[in-house]
Amino acid sequence: MGYNFNTVYSVFSIAKQDKDKAAKAISELPRQPIRERLLTLEEYMTYEGWELEIDESTGDVYSIYWTADKVRGQFDLLKAIAPFVTKGSYIQCVGESGDLWQWYFDGATCYAQTPEIIWPEN
Repeated sequence: MGYNFNTVYSVFSIAKQDKDKAAKAISELPRQPIRERLLTLEEYMTYEGWELEIDESTGDVYSIYWTADKVRGQFDLLKAIAPFVTKGSYIQCVGESGDLWQWYFDGATCYAQTPEIIWPEN
């Protein structure tokens, strides 16, 4: 069992020179069953259910979206790569129950934010 969600929108980037550092941070997570293999950031993220879009001319990551069925500790993964994600990046999501949130990257860490929905007065 698990919880399913979809990526609604993202503004997300990792510079080419930080991709190997982000991959190393993922490989050091305690739950990483494929740690002994030296994988690229793209391979790690795909394994974990994320798809990265890469600018072919620069090698920079410029987008991310969720492709898996169920959540498997995604917050730990995102916190691990947070120091290498461009400050101000975010990933907006909607859960299977309709919950809305975004993971926001502040240049050092990542944290979940929920929106405040205000209905207009009639």
